Amino acid sequence: MDPAFRWHLLNAILSLISGPFDANVPIARHAPTQLQQSSELNSEPWLDMLCLHAESLDSADEGSVTTLLQTLRRLLQQLLQQPSLIPEVCQRLKLPADTSPEHCRGLAALLLCILCPAWKAVEEAGRNPTLRASFISTAFMPQAFAFPGTAEARDELHSEQGPFHWAFEQLMDMGRRSLRVASATSLSFCRLLVDNPWAATYYADELHQLLLFDPKTDNPPDHVEMDPEPVPGNEEVSKLQRNGEHDLQQSHRDQVVAPRVAACVCLHRLSRIARGHSPSHALPDQQAAACVGQQLWKELLALARKPKYCKGKYPAKGPLHRQKMRLWQALCILSNFCTADDCTDNVQLVWAALQDGDVPGVRTYQEAILARFMLEGPELIDTLLLPTLKQFAKRPEGLPSMLLVGARMAMDIAPGQRQNLLTTLLPVFSAWTLEHHHATRTFAQAMLYELLRRFPGDCGLPADARLQAMLEFLSSNQDAQRLTSVMEGAVAQFHIDKATSPAGIFHQGVQLIGAADEILTFEGAAPSVIERIQTFLMEERAKLRATQRAELGSPVPAGLAVPEAGAGSYQRKLQRLDQEIPGAGVADNSRDVFLGLADDLVSLEDEAAPGLQPDSSLPSGIIIVASLLAKAPNIAGLSRTCEVFQAAALVVADRSIMSGVDFWSVSVTAERLIHILQVPPHLLAAWLASRRAEGYTCVGLEQTVASVSLPDYKFPEQTVLVLGAEKEGISPEILDMLDAQVEIPQLGLVRSLNVHVSGAIAAYEYRRQHSGTKASLVGHS
Repeated sequence: MDPAFRWHLLNAILSLISGPFDANVPIARHAPTQLQQSSELNSEPWLDMLCLHAESLDSADEGSVTTLLQTLRRLLQQLLQQPSLIPEVCQRLKLPADTSPEHCRGLAALLLCILCPAWKAVEEAGRNPTLRASFISTAFMPQAFAFPGTAEARDELHSEQGPFHWAFEQLMDMGRRSLRVASATSLSFCRLLVDNPWAATYYADELHQLLLFDPKTDNPPDHVEMDPEPVPGNEEVSKLQRNGEHDLQQSHRDQVVAPRVAACVCLHRLSRIARGHSPSHALPDQQAAACVGQQLWKELLALARKPKYCKGKYPAKGPLHRQKMRLWQALCILSNFCTADDCTDNVQLVWAALQDGDVPGVRTYQEAILARFMLEGPELIDTLLLPTLKQFAKRPEGLPSMLLVGARMAMDIAPGQRQNLLTTLLPVFSAWTLEHHHATRTFAQAMLYELLRRFPGDCGLPADARLQAMLEFLSSNQDAQRLTSVMEGAVAQFHIDKATSPAGIFHQGVQLIGAADEILTFEGAAPSVIERIQTFLMEERAKLRATQRAELGSPVPAGLAVPEAGAGSYQRKLQRLDQEIPGAGVADNSRDVFLGLADDLVSLEDEAAPGLQPDSSLPSGIIIVASLLAKAPNIAGLSRTCEVFQAAALVVADRSIMSGVDFWSVSVTAERLIHILQVPPHLLAAWLASRRAEGYTCVGLEQTVASVSLPDYKFPEQTVLVLGAEKEGISPEILDMLDAQVEIPQLGLVRSLNVHVSGAIAAYEYRRQHSGTKASLVGHS
């Protein structure tokens, strides 16, 4: 008889005898099966089957291992309901004798006896999603994980040398190359901890690893496997995807962030258990959940204050940026474990981190943690927040964040305490609306407007004539309306409990793929309020230039024409795609409307990104935009390309990327011979609009339905060439702004070239078209 057929037949017979089986249901939920109830069958036959299947794993072919694991899960269920038989199984399989009173040591040895040869088969099988799913289901059987026993007995089963630690380590090692394996492993593993909070203390290191998981830095993208889609209807894969809570299932849809989302959802639920919000969990569960949460909080906060992570300047979307985003997202979740005493002890560390001058996306999480601490310890408002806001002589570091924290505190504080807090905050906010620095003034105006609008009674309206006049001004002035509309959702809908939950940390909760506005996210997070304001101001500057050109009689490029009164301005990157921005129309006297912003816009650009303003010293020619790129070697290669083909400038997200050895070892000093401009990714759209207003043609190097073959495209002399991010390419919001898209003809099966190679080919074609002779071009190179 064919071995594979024999195993299928035995599995089918066992399923008929034992009845329906769900490996995801804990032991206590299973009713006695027909196999147990039958008086005609004793333990001998199925013990023989269990030992036979376990011994056969070593020699089974790839097609049989999945069936063997299915059968073994059924047989293990029977064994776990009769644990007194575990020593006999160990003896038959020649495993170490189980002398423990509750047989946890024998169970651990038996599970390893099954998992080790099964894992060898998984590794040898290559990309087999069915076999991988079957192994994960076997390794993380809820019945085995929740096997009852004393604390001493559980130490045997859940020790660092135990089967669950071992299986997790093997799977996550593969998960750094296979995103689907990482996703499935984290979902199954975190579900076990949610169902068994008492076990969380054994697996703090695993949770730490999941919280900071990122295959983009653990392995170069070229070495990450792109798993084949599982066959529709595949039983093992579909069973695994049903495993777990609803939120965890949703996070399974996104392969890159799923491990971190699963860990965050798990820890958030453990924090509720630790605080006693889950009556079904006893005191040991609460104590274990609190212990692991506070341990991880201390570990990650100490990590965040290491010199490496205290840098305020680093390349946007580079490895350090990603690491800091993940680190502070995790700390946001873990702040739910902090008691009032913890808040007082740790607030200075978080406050110090806020003074590092991090990018806005990272500061968002620091602000949320501070707001939670101040709710837990209201005395921090008087001792820390208000003294900082009253430093009028010199603008304190992190002031916009302090304004946001103050406003959000007023929104979340108990109604009985709100009036007293607003009595102190409103004069301070009013003072900062007079600040010369436009971003600070804008923040103060927006926060003040939101507080006056939402809590008029607590603010003393309408009795306070000055505040009433400010509310009327901010409600009716066209400039103010556009500014407040940008931040309306982020401020008005803020709630501290949500801000420190997975739904608040990750954009659209754990639904991170397939959403219309997915292009907005970085590490699963939407743009921060500060980023929204910076982008808004840059767009207003571009509109101002277009208006001035129109009044002077200069042609205005398509896409920058000043809209008619009431036409509305739709900023897709700042709002959900199904929403329009209220009050965004531009009046006929638009020049007068914009004049109040012009000087401040220029000063903001100087501070936000050197190189944003027009540079009359730039030679005419092609500008190559690499703001979306994150890898230093690619940008270094482009710097050589720009020098060789005499490009007018190279645009990067952050100049500091040029200081590393991985940059200058490739660039060989080319960056010293070319113009370098700095434009962060979140300001790129506005920067492109400004270049178009100056007469440049913006061209994207991307494969789209409208792209033109590179040899067929005639480059204008004044060209801005936009290159896409590694792997992701150019986002739809940027593509919509471009005048043209070009692609490089290809003959092979691989769909794209390395981005700096593509940029070099396009730069060569531009120079070929605009060179005097072919000989002169070759001679220069």
